[in-house]
Amino acid sequence: MKNSLLKTNVNALLEHPLVSIGIPTFNRSEGLLRALASVALQKYPNLEILVSDNCSTDETQVIMSRVSKEHPEIRYYRQPGNIGMIGNFEFVLRN
Repeated sequence: MKNSLLKTNVNALLEHPLVSIGIPTFNRSEGLLRALASVALQKYPNLEILVSDNCSTDETQVIMSRVSKEHPEIRYYRQPGNIGMIGNFEFVLRN
């Protein structure tokens, strides 16, 4: 039985490998909500969404704290300080 379950999981991963969507953001809470809504329309069954907040001063942290609790496929990272645009893109890429 255990072997059968493992085989099923491996086959599912081969058929639908994990696709990661990275969204680096800084002070664009409204645009971020539109981007997340667009991603939510995707029908692909194995998605993860990584949002890296570059220490925004707008409502991004409040919005993402709520949204990431409601949607486990979203991983929210808030940078402790502004790491720059390129640093934020690189962070998303590494994760």
